[in-house]
Amino acid sequence: MSNPGYRKRAAEGYEKAYFPAALAQLERATGLPQDDLRPVLSGFVYRWLDRYVEREGHMGNDDLQEVVAWLDREMKERLGSRPEGSYQRWKTSADNPLGFLFRVHR
Repeated sequence: MSNPGYRKRAAEGYEKAYFPAALAQLERATGLPQDDLRPVLSGFVYRWLDRYVEREGHMGNDDLQEVVAWLDREMKERLGSRPEGSYQRWKTSADNPLGFLFRVHR
């Protein structure tokens, strides 16, 4: 994908457009403060975009599973002994503003 700066511009756009609602939802779902969640979501978005750019605008199932597994590990670490169910439901919720990042893109 020959589009210099795409990754940074896209991530900044996602953070501006989608993070306020996504962070609020994830905070309600997990009980974790937004300040703890923001770097995790940013890391996920940048990893997702890295793979998307590497694959020239595609996100296959294997790549998606790998990137989401990273997010799951990070969230599990932060959740500690808290149940993960609400976090898992947030990922697949139709209301999740970042929900499009949890789907295959061909």
